[in-house]
Amino acid sequence: MHSADNNKYRDIGVGSTVVGFLIGVFIPSEWVLGWFIVGFVLAYAIANFAAHAISRVLHDHEVWRRNL
Repeated sequence: MHSADNNKYRDIGVGSTVVGFLIGVFIPSEWVLGWFIVGFVLAYAIANFAAHAISRVLHDHEVWRRNL
C-alpha cells in the first residue's frame, strides 16, 4: 500500500519534469538546459515534499482513528 503511494507521487514528479521540459522546448535554445535543470530540481523537490507530507498526514490520521 505504502510503496504504491510513493510510486504515484514519483509519477507526479516525472509528469512535472516532462511538463517543465516541454515548457523549456518553447524557450530559446540557450535557456533550455537551465530551465530543464531548474524544472527537474523543483519538480523533484515538490514531489518529494508532497509524498512525505501526505504520507505523514495519512499516518497521523491512521493513528488518530485507531485511538478513537
